[in-house]
Amino acid sequence: MGRSWCVVIACLIVLFSSVISCHFDEQAVSLPVGFPPLLISENNPYTLAKQELGKRLFFDKNISIDSSVACSNCHLADYAYSDTLALSNGVKGGITDRNSPSLIYSGFSPLINKDGGVVKLDIQALIPIEDHNEMGIHILSLAKRLQSDSTYNKQFIEAFDREPDAFTIPRALAHHIRFLPSPTSKYDNFIAGNEDALTTLEHRGMGLFLSDKLKCGSCHSPPLFTTHEFANNGLYDTYDDLGRTLISADSTDIGKFRIPSLRNASLTGPYMHDGSLGTLEDVVEHYASGGSQHINKDKRIGGFNISEQEEEELLAFLNALTDLEPKE
Repeated sequence: MGRSWCVVIACLIVLFSSVISCHFDEQAVSLPVGFPPLLISENNPYTLAKQELGKRLFFDKNISIDSSVACSNCHLADYAYSDTLALSNGVKGGITDRNSPSLIYSGFSPLINKDGGVVKLDIQALIPIEDHNEMGIHILSLAKRLQSDSTYNKQFIEAFDREPDAFTIPRALAHHIRFLPSPTSKYDNFIAGNEDALTTLEHRGMGLFLSDKLKCGSCHSPPLFTTHEFANNGLYDTYDDLGRTLISADSTDIGKFRIPSLRNASLTGPYMHDGSLGTLEDVVEHYASGGSQHINKDKRIGGFNISEQEEEELLAFLNALTDLEPKE
């Protein structure tokens, strides 16, 4: 999304943050053993009608200005709802500012987007819808377009008891994203008690991942394999994209981005906020090197020595975090 637009949205959200309240729902979706409950806003409780409407919107190119791009163009189901490109293609030749993340498990994040500029999933869709590099359509124009479609009107009234508008459109999309299928991985089967779920190689990789030597788990802790923190991982000496600073206006946040979940990481490359690392091997090499010497680099990133065998084991474990069933 456009970084200037991100700052505007952040300011507006801060003004209204006092009215935002979330609660947990454990019945709307089946989760792997040990998972925390999903975050669901009090003014947007789960219903199947909302979820089905959100799914239709997610795959509909007509929600972009020229009907050329759907949410699913940048968030591909076969790749855990991420993109295979470093930066995604939007309307009229536009290119996104940041790498499109996986949407799986977005319903657990207390702050949304790589810089945390959105305080809840229910309003996040407003940003890509209106961003000129993504969908490029004003939300009120989109609402009017959807209101002219009798089947959409019927679905919105059934789901929200009101027509498509700036309130209901992003909340319908959030419903689809929040309740995306999340079948268990080999790792989850292991945690659930199946001791044979992980191979010897994967089990050794898990030990390395959680070891004091690599300390991967300090930022990517189970079960979500993220702490939801914002961190500078030493990717650059100088950052063109200032990251969290665009929201906080604090120079100590330069280069800090939300720590992503490593679930489905085998499917979600290229990696980093700008898609600059193409493979998981590249990611391991980056962290082994210790990264840049940027003043804000997280103290947990200090480099490490890893043998070829250990790297093979680590990568095997990361692959074991991939959901076993295909997405829809």
